[in-house]
Amino acid sequence: MQFKITRLLLLLLTGISVSMNAQKTISRGWISFTQSIEVQATHEVKFKLMGRIKVISDDPNGVAGLWARVDNKNKETGFFDNMMNRPVTSDKWKTYTIEGAFDKEAKTLNIGGLCMQNGDFYFDDLKLLIEDENGDFAEAPIQNASFEQSTHENSLLGWSTGISEGEQLKIKEYNSELTSDATDGSQAILIKGRGATPPRPMEIVSEEGFTPQMGVLVSMLDAMKERVEGSVKNHSVYELDYLMDEKANSIGALIMHLAAAEKLYQVMTFEGRYFNKEEE
Repeated sequence: MQFKITRLLLLLLTGISVSMNAQKTISRGWISFTQSIEVQATHEVKFKLMGRIKVISDDPNGVAGLWARVDNKNKETGFFDNMMNRPVTSDKWKTYTIEGAFDKEAKTLNIGGLCMQNGDFYFDDLKLLIEDENGDFAEAPIQNASFEQSTHENSLLGWSTGISEGEQLKIKEYNSELTSDATDGSQAILIKGRGATPPRPMEIVSEEGFTPQMGVLVSMLDAMKERVEGSVKNHSVYELDYLMDEKANSIGALIMHLAAAEKLYQVMTFEGRYFNKEEE
């Protein structure tokens, strides 16, 4: 069995790397930090991501976790786990683990931490263990795994602030800083979430200001709009137009289909007609 582990290239392993990447500012109710590792294997290889986390929050939705995603060569996602089925809520430092695997189709292993909604979220002492040819777990290098290399100017040195290598996002609701409340070494990372609003509930209800049935219709349309926009708003044109194969639909085409079908439904229902030539 052969596989290799190499860090993807960072422009510079200093605060300059952040300034050289355009930092996009957005608003949302969660934030993550990421490192990406190129992986190759001839068969299934197991891995473990470990880290120490604690959460101090009065927000019932204020949670944190580790996360790991395997990106395959065909651009599909292999393994994925963000711990949201077992989120961290304890205000005591504890060690948490994600166990996963990648195979010969894998290209990149993305690892890191994330937090949602409001609170103080602490992270320290991340470790990545990958199965070797003898079936034993060997520790793989993670840059700035315990945040000892971080500075006040760049508290997440070596980490990307999006979900992909090199993606630098500024989330308005979150700020990261160093803290001496650490479990390994002299400092850890503290991410503060303030002003994050909870996601729209999935329950469809009649919105105020409409008759009951129209209120339900508006609620359904608003819910679909938020889900679609939330899923694609940070995608590039390349990602929206990408085709898996010659018979596939792109993400953009599927969104256009949703919009067109809704528009057609409206003119047929409220105007009693079909699309005219310009609308088609």
